[in-house]
Amino acid sequence: MELYGYLIVLLVIIAFVALLPLLSGVGGFNKGNSTVQGKRKTVINFKLKEGEDNKGKSSTFANTHKFDTDNKTGLKRRVIGKYDNDPNSFDYDINELIDEDANEEKRKQEERLAGLKGKEEELYADLA
Repeated sequence: MELYGYLIVLLVIIAFVALLPLLSGVGGFNKGNSTVQGKRKTVINFKLKEGEDNKGKSSTFANTHKFDTDNKTGLKRRVIGKYDNDPNSFDYDINELIDEDANEEKRKQEERLAGLKGKEEELYADLA
């Protein structure tokens, strides 16, 4: 029983090693013929995909992030976005936000007054 367990683990490892490059898009297997001592044999060769697309990347599905290189250390830093350090520049209109906030406060005040007006009329009716 132990021998079968080891064989199954070995087959899983071989399948993993063979399928990982195919799934990641790094390379592929080619079937080729070779001649050794006058005998023809079918050989399976692994060939890496080469090209400008995946040069310097670990796979064709690698991150498309851009990197900045630090001139002092030579280390690469991922650039998520470039931000403006000017405190006076905004991505939104401040006057629009102020108007929106003022309109919301006015609406809440009107709702509160409408609720109080109904109670005020009830109070006058009770007094009369």
